[in-house]
Amino acid sequence: MKNLLTILTIFLVLNSDCFAVNHASKTEEIKVSKTLQPKLEITFLDGKKFNLSQQKNQMTIIIFWAKWCGICKRELKILNKIYQEKRSQGIEVVGISIDDKENFEDVKKITDKLSFSNGFYSDAKKINFEIPKSIPTTYFLDKNQQILKVIQGEIDDDEIEEILEN
Repeated sequence: MKNLLTILTIFLVLNSDCFAVNHASKTEEIKVSKTLQPKLEITFLDGKKFNLSQQKNQMTIIIFWAKWCGICKRELKILNKIYQEKRSQGIEVVGISIDDKENFEDVKKITDKLSFSNGFYSDAKKINFEIPKSIPTTYFLDKNQQILKVIQGEIDDDEIEEILEN
């Protein structure tokens, strides 16, 4: 009986909110300062460099995700479809994995199926986006790289299209 209680306690601790990042329990818009000038310089998994300040006249979507997040994987597929359809219209998508780099191969297996570039949060040289408290967290930036909207949790293709149209 004592072993069962110990196992149950360990299970509850491991599945509680004690970790820094959790699955988003619901979808919600996160309020952020509209005056924040986002900064992001990152080296992607393929070695290419990205600098948000050089993105001119195109909207940018930045998704923070992790390999263990099923919701994130679904959203990555949706964003991949939208990116393939709209990149010629000035849409950029950037994925940022919050996984440890020791998970490189697992993360790479996921990103190899995507058309847009991905990198590790730890590979960002300049970044003023905090690691989100819940994932997925998706930032939508306008053509001037100002934050339009930040969504935490699952978002579908209709919701993404609506944000991009406004």
